[in-house]
Amino acid sequence: MNSSVLVLIDWENITKDIRRQKNIPEKFSYEVALKKLFAWIKSEVDEVFDTFLFAPLYITYTDYQLLFDNHLVPITCPKVPLGSAEKRDTVDPILIEKGSKWITHPSLTHVCLVSGDSDFVPLLKKGKVRGLLVMISGFDPALSKDPDHPSFSKELGEMADVSPKTGQKMVHYFSPEI
Repeated sequence: MNSSVLVLIDWENITKDIRRQKNIPEKFSYEVALKKLFAWIKSEVDEVFDTFLFAPLYITYTDYQLLFDNHLVPITCPKVPLGSAEKRDTVDPILIEKGSKWITHPSLTHVCLVSGDSDFVPLLKKGKVRGLLVMISGFDPALSKDPDHPSFSKELGEMADVSPKTGQKMVHYFSPEI
C-alpha cells in the first residue's frame, strides 16, 4: 500500500518569528524553506494527497507570488470575523475544522502539520485514532527570537510518530536560512 499524506500549513504561525525580526538573516528564503519541507515530506511518504495553507488575507496577499510559484492555494482566514467587534485569530479554528474533515479520507496514511502551535494537538490525536502517522514541521527553535518562548511547542513535538523508513521521529524544522 502506498503512503499518502495530507499537509496542513499554518502559514502565519510558521512565519511569525521571522516577520517579527528586525534583522532578517542575509541569506534568507521562504522558497528554500518550502523546498526543504517538501523534500522531507516526500522522503517519508509516497505521495502528497493534498496541501492546504491557512493564513489571514493580508499575509496571503503579501506572499501571493511565493505561494503561487509553489502551487500552494491559500485558505484565507479573517483576523476580525465579519460582523464582530472583537478582534481574534480564526486561522486555528478553521484549520482544525477543515483538518478534522479531511483526515477522514480513506487513502491517507499520514498527516503533516506545519506549525508550532499546541492548539492542534486535539486534531492530531483524532488523526492517530484513525490510524494516521503524524509528521510535524515547525519553526526551528534555534532561530527563535526569544529562546525562552520558542514557537515550537513541546506538546506538539511529542505528537510526532516514528518514521517507518528512518526509525526517527518525524519532526522537521522549517528553516528559511540558506
